[in-house]
Amino acid sequence: MDQLGEESRGLHATSHSSISKWQSIPADLLYVIANLCFGDEDDEDDGDPRVLMQVCHNWMSVLLSMTSLWCKIILAHPTIHANKRRVSGSEICHTPAELRKALERTNGGTIKLQCWFDSNQWDRADGHDRAEELLEVIQMSRLFLRIRHITFLSGSSKRMEGIGFDGWELPVLEEAILEGSPPVLDKQIQQTAHRLRFLSIIKADSDPLNWDLSKMSTPLAVELVGNSPGGRQKLQLRQMITSTRNIVELTIWDFTIPGSELLSLPMLQTMELNTTRFECNLDCPSLTKLHLYQSSIRTSGSDPFVSPSLKALELNDLENKDLLNIRVGSLETLQFLFFTSGDVSYIEMFFAQMIKDGHVRPRTLQLQHVHVDSSSLISILREVPDLSELLIEKCPLEIQLFEAFAGCSLPAELDSPRRPPIVPSLQVFKVISSYSTYSKDYADIIDWLTWTVDARSKNGYPLKAAIRDVDGTPWVDI
Repeated sequence: MDQLGEESRGLHATSHSSISKWQSIPADLLYVIANLCFGDEDDEDDGDPRVLMQVCHNWMSVLLSMTSLWCKIILAHPTIHANKRRVSGSEICHTPAELRKALERTNGGTIKLQCWFDSNQWDRADGHDRAEELLEVIQMSRLFLRIRHITFLSGSSKRMEGIGFDGWELPVLEEAILEGSPPVLDKQIQQTAHRLRFLSIIKADSDPLNWDLSKMSTPLAVELVGNSPGGRQKLQLRQMITSTRNIVELTIWDFTIPGSELLSLPMLQTMELNTTRFECNLDCPSLTKLHLYQSSIRTSGSDPFVSPSLKALELNDLENKDLLNIRVGSLETLQFLFFTSGDVSYIEMFFAQMIKDGHVRPRTLQLQHVHVDSSSLISILREVPDLSELLIEKCPLEIQLFEAFAGCSLPAELDSPRRPPIVPSLQVFKVISSYSTYSKDYADIIDWLTWTVDARSKNGYPLKAAIRDVDGTPWVDI
């Protein structure tokens, strides 16, 4: 017993000593440590700061003073399990009392509010009453004046129809993600969220989409997601597009945009279309990046879609023949071409059309998941004399391609016949997760790349090359 007592006193002394050490650390240093651990609001793996609050009073004071740790609030139905009380650094509130306590921790700072009204539990008799009680706390505290980000998920705008959002003013709202939001909330965002920077409308079920963005004073990114996969759902965008000149990014999923009238997006810089068809005419003079995934831009008449500032073009799923009909006008400014998925013959056909039109001289070419045929790829590369960087990812490769780059047979001998290499301007060649079509061996690619770099160096065409086995692993310079 005496021995156990001594061990117990020893453990107590050690614990007391550890706590004393934490208490001796200055508060400003604790703040730096806490900021490194929890300072990234968008990091979903930051953990729960309340664990550190249990260490000592100093930690509690520092963490409670960091309003950014307590700014994410979720309104959810009580059926959300208790062990999920903290999701991605957010406080889940089921009752008005829990919501009031969460609001106290925000210390008057701006908040990110998520309304999880997409559960069928809200359709029960008491569901609307519970939602009204939570929103009444926001109404009474005028919390809406501090909402910087809102995510509203209900599945259908009819589920929360009649729930009180009247009088909500959203002067600091910057981001809104809406799925089935009630019209009254949509109206308040349009009328009062003058600083909105990002708007996402998920499963948009209204046609036309009569959003008025004229009161938005900042550059705006818009994302529209349809209900019907494959782009069968039609959506009229004229009202939204013509109400503002501030849209700089536009992402659309699963829609057909009909019409023959001209839609003007003078400030648009980036456009991403996923299983989407644009059938109307577009005017995008500032567009610099265009990404099409199983999508197409068709224009009425003979005039092509013109984007005089386009610098980056990404085409995904090249086996979709609609992509071969893309006519993007004059592309003297194009610097980056990215092809994902499909057969190299489709790339060859695309280049043939572009070259026929006399306007494609990219500086960077990236191929991903493309079924590469060396002879076809070599013929393509001969048509891009200004190419300075080539990246090939997850593609089967043949030695003939490397020999074309080297200008000789590989491995090169001293007496090997020499010829000018293709793309003499090439300065950077990178390969990711690709393999030899002969042996299915990654090691073959390393050998071929090493021999190519050596041969070009000896012939006066220096080349920097790098390879990595899996995307995300460190590059290995050759």
